Amino acid sequence: MAAMDLSWLFCSAEEQLLKTIKCGEDGDEKTFTVLKPILTKHSKFFEKCLRNPCKESASSTIELPEVKPGRMMLYLTLANRQALMRGSPTNKTLVELDDFSTAAALESHVKFYQLCDFLQNDALAKGVRDMLVRYVKDRDRVHDEDDAPTIFRVYAGAFDLLEPGHVGQAKLRRILVKTFCRLAVPSVYFRHCSVLSNYPEFLMEVGKQYALNAMWNDPFLRSTACLSMTSQRRSSRKQSRRQRG
Repeated sequence: MAAMDLSWLFCSAEEQLLKTIKCGEDGDEKTFTVLKPILTKHSKFFEKCLRNPCKESASSTIELPEVKPGRMMLYLTLANRQALMRGSPTNKTLVELDDFSTAAALESHVKFYQLCDFLQNDALAKGVRDMLVRYVKDRDRVHDEDDAPTIFRVYAGAFDLLEPGHVGQAKLRRILVKTFCRLAVPSVYFRHCSVLSNYPEFLMEVGKQYALNAMWNDPFLRSTACLSMTSQRRSSRKQSRRQRG
């Protein structure tokens, strides 16, 4: 097997290839030293920061006090893997659930996805998002009702973290709502929904999804809805043709 060509890591004409990232605040600070090509190969954010004449480029230091050191450590670990992979890695090989110290920490997964998105590492953000979707879709239904309040709060907390105005995050919100309604059958939900009183938007979306599920499970209502949607599509096509004409 041919040796991996790593010359791109060191072929820059720059004298200072090592860059510093400072993360954290309030006594939880940490400094990372990373090769510039690792940072910039897939991240538009780091590429812009380290491009002259930015002050970060001149000082070789990027300060991100709002980013938790543990989260940045995970990002740099996966960015190294991403940069050194041959060809185009699949999302599954790029990001695995085992990469996270706490596999079941849904809110932590969401925050890490948002970090990848903030750093404009599109491939890594997609890999994390797809891993998160696989994770929530593979969860079993709630059988032990003692676990229900905790599970409810975890899903609601993750939902609240995601921004409705962001296309990718809005899709994740919908997936969380749909998978939650599959995990918690209505009888379980109504016995424990009071724990969601501090999450009004999630509570509203879940209620709408349960109503939608009930409609689609009723043959008459499903047929009525299908006819209505077909009629709306026809009307929309006619209107489009009139506008073009």
